Amino acid sequence: MALKPQRTLVIRGNGKQEEIDIDDLKIDDIFMVKPGKNIATDGIVTYGETSIDESMITGESIPVDKNK
Repeated sequence: MALKPQRTLVIRGNGKQEEIDIDDLKIDDIFMVKPGKNIATDGIVTYGETSIDESMITGESIPVDKNK
């Protein structure tokens, strides 16, 4: 839990980015995860693709590919 980020970058309806506390995230908020940053919460990839290190959850050391 100590590795959980305290803030995340939310994309508002007008396209503006705003950094907020993760406690202020709401259902259906879209947030951006930049390379090297930890993911704030569960979610669905709505744009782009990446590889995620899930080793803390699954124990698997190989990154898992994620996309829309």
